[in-house]
Amino acid sequence: MSSLADLCPPSSILLDVPARTVNDLFEHAASFAEHHYALPASLVLQKLLDREHLGTTALGRGVAIPHARIEGLDYPVMIYIRPTLPLDADTPDGKGLSEFIFLLMPARACQQHLQALADVASALHLRDFRQALREARNQTAVHRVLATAPMHLSVQRRGLLENAS
Repeated sequence: MSSLADLCPPSSILLDVPARTVNDLFEHAASFAEHHYALPASLVLQKLLDREHLGTTALGRGVAIPHARIEGLDYPVMIYIRPTLPLDADTPDGKGLSEFIFLLMPARACQQHLQALADVASALHLRDFRQALREARNQTAVHRVLATAPMHLSVQRRGLLENAS
């Protein structure tokens, strides 16, 4: 069984990102995806915003899982972003957002997208996991925490996800 760390290399863990709004952070994520994964920033941003307009991706407890399926993407991408300060947003519990796990999936990976979302949400539901993420002070430490969260998918870095079960 793989872990969340298999989708999110340390280079995709961004800490202390100076963003004043959730939209600023989405723009930062889209720009990162363009520079590091050769995805058009405008497409990524539009897909993330389109999904967010359907309903918030904030789960409460300071965490959110912005996600989108992207045409032309052949493999899943996860980007962990922690803003410098919690961001105001439409959250179920009214708390600011301090942890974002962006999940970008191939457009044709419908079932795998849902499974990956379930795996990320399940991990973020655990208080000890959230606390460990918040206490992690560098990319390596965050990556180690992500490695403790199982995924029910087999991850192929440059290929489409396949069900592990």
